[in-house]
Amino acid sequence: MLIEEIIGKIFKNRRKELQCKVDSLVDGICDRRTYYTIEDGNKRMNFIFFMDLASSLGFSLDEIALKVFDYQLSPNQEFMRKALNFYFTKNITSLKELYQARSVEKNLDNAGYAHLLSVAAIINGMDPEFAIPPKMVEKVAEYFFTLSYWGVNEVILFANVTDILPFKILKQTMREIIKNKEKLCFEEKGKRNFLILLINVSYRCLKENDLAGAAEFFSEIEAVLATQRNEENIHARFIFKFMKGYYFLLDGKKEIGLRMMDSAIAVFTINECFEVVDKLRTYYNEVLKQVK
Repeated sequence: MLIEEIIGKIFKNRRKELQCKVDSLVDGICDRRTYYTIEDGNKRMNFIFFMDLASSLGFSLDEIALKVFDYQLSPNQEFMRKALNFYFTKNITSLKELYQARSVEKNLDNAGYAHLLSVAAIINGMDPEFAIPPKMVEKVAEYFFTLSYWGVNEVILFANVTDILPFKILKQTMREIIKNKEKLCFEEKGKRNFLILLINVSYRCLKENDLAGAAEFFSEIEAVLATQRNEENIHARFIFKFMKGYYFLLDGKKEIGLRMMDSAIAVFTINECFEVVDKLRTYYNEVLKQVK
């Protein structure tokens, strides 16, 4: 089957699932006749046209790629899929076994080590006595610092290891990533992951008492949030509120800082996001020790 026919079939099935009218679907993109030609598999599209229609049908870039190309997970992606499953089910024994099996594999490339370090960070978060190999940290830090292409997967990986990488390299690399922010924020998933990364790096800056660095990345967070409706990324908005409270606390504005942090925790408590609440309370207690 030609790729045009595959795309046409996928679009047609999604349109029927959504039960949406063609006129509203193609408004501002193309006319009805052109769209039906696409559904029939008789039209080749350029990438922008293709993505406009895919977005109108509610497809993310990742989802449409999976459907169109019957995408198979790479060894690194399969490794992360298993690791996250063990993490979410709190199966630390299996997670450690998975990590150990992967760590002794021969011919791991730099990207493979980055995935391995990401899982090491996850294990360390569950078991602080778990040792992260310093040589692996050095190798991965160099990999990120010299990386020429930043996509969603690279951003997620980098966000997972912001607490581990050398602080100077972390900030320098973050500034390079910011230069690519327009490409990274092309769709909502990319925007969400970019926000998570900015928040993680800002948190590291605050832990290092680098208020100037935190303020630098705060401005980037605010710029991204400004492109979204208030109801979008609510999680990130209130995590950011907690981070700003942390900033004010370090800056000597104790009353404002504590109030903002308490307010953010209260929102997650009301919405029964108890894992987030536990994490923020841990951060809260660490912050209080830091400012003593």
